[in-house]
Amino acid sequence: MAGKAAVYERLLKGFLQNYEHLKIDLSSSDSLRDIHTIKGLSANLGAMRLSAAARELELSKSEESLEEFYRCLNDVLEEIKSRG
Repeated sequence: MAGKAAVYERLLKGFLQNYEHLKIDLSSSDSLRDIHTIKGLSANLGAMRLSAAARELELSKSEESLEEFYRCLNDVLEEIKSRG
């Protein structure tokens, strides 16, 4: 974010608002688009574990990958919440 803390904070809050209650349906094109979006956003935010989990889910579309994706997503969301 090149030292732009306010921009970074807005991105974190937007990420939290948009994905806090995310429900993924692997047969839905909307969900697949969400996964793809999260893959890129999380990389930009520095949440590389979540980005990798989203990439794996995008490729495999497996229940196992979905479980890991949710674990990583929840970790990131909890971290954002803890920042206040």
